Amino acid sequence: MLGSFKAWRARAAQEASARAALKERVRILFGLGPDDQVSITEASCPDPGCPDRETLILIMPSGEPTRAVRLAGRPEAIEDVALEAAAALQGSPARR
Repeated sequence: MLGSFKAWRARAAQEASARAALKERVRILFGLGPDDQVSITEASCPDPGCPDRETLILIMPSGEPTRAVRLAGRPEAIEDVALEAAAALQGSPARR
C-alpha cells in the first residue's frame, strides 16, 4: 500500500509540473501579463466523437472576458503548434 501511495505522489508531482509548464507556455504564446490568470484542467469526455482526455485552458486577462480553449490530450501532450493555432483563432498574438 505504501508503494502505491508513493507512486501516486510521484505521478501527482509530475502532472503538476506539466500543468505549470503549460501555463507558462500559454502566458508566452497568448502574450499575457503578470495580472492575467491561466487555469489548466484535464477532463474526460464520455460523448461520442470526443477525445478520451482533453485539456481545458481558461485564459483570464485582467479586465477582459475569460476565454476558453479546449485541446485534445493530456496537458503534458499539448504541443506549441496547437497552442499557436488556438491563439490565432482567438486573435491573440502568438509569440515564441
